[in-house]
Amino acid sequence: MNPYNQPYNQQNYTYNAQNIPQQGYCAPQGYAAPYQQPSTGMAVASLVLGIVSIVMGILMFALPVLFLVPIIGLILGIVFKCKHLPVGKGLSTAGIITSSLGLLIPIALLIFVVAMLLTNGAEVMEFIKQYSPEEYEQLYEMYSEQFPQWFEGAVMMLFRK
Repeated sequence: MNPYNQPYNQQNYTYNAQNIPQQGYCAPQGYAAPYQQPSTGMAVASLVLGIVSIVMGILMFALPVLFLVPIIGLILGIVFKCKHLPVGKGLSTAGIITSSLGLLIPIALLIFVVAMLLTNGAEVMEFIKQYSPEEYEQLYEMYSEQFPQWFEGAVMMLFRK
């Protein structure tokens, strides 16, 4: 019979020189068991943060603090993976993948917007002028000297009216 399964007060103990029980010692109730299953909390947190970062990817430009969410998820997944625990490997891998995607989606969106502005800047400015003339005036004051090609078509429209 396993001595760890016996109640605390029914054990026969042998003591060493320091008066510490040696054989058949079972921790009293309220103390930790001799072996506990490792926790997968970091892996689960990594997966949850990765999913949240994918869903909230577009809002990262409105709230730049949200860029920390996928970074924290990525760190948690990698740290858990480095522990080499027997459980939670799939969760940490999924957390790393989703956090990476949550970080890459806004970066890809930013690259797409910048590429659209560089290749079709005049058309974009024309659209902004029709949609919001006040914003167009602000953009014209800020960027007309640096990027005159964006405003050439729109400036010609101003003189026609």
